[in-house]
Amino acid sequence: MTKCAECGNDFDVSDARDEYRAEWSAADEEGEYDELYEGGLCGSCALSQTESNLNAGRAIMMVNGDEDYDQEHVDSYL
Repeated sequence: MTKCAECGNDFDVSDARDEYRAEWSAADEEGEYDELYEGGLCGSCALSQTESNLNAGRAIMMVNGDEDYDQEHVDSYL
């Protein structure tokens, strides 16, 4: 068992990989747990962090004019 750097819970890295892969496969997106988290986060925390990073990226794109602007989204993630 490994301790999650985010929440502090013990977790199995292979279970975290499977949870992460299942979520991204369901969303028809590409996500690679090992490249991003190297076994440091449980599946739930890895998914949460990835979602947060993607939302921050979208907010930056909105500010730069690369995506339709949504003030509420920008306020929430930047």
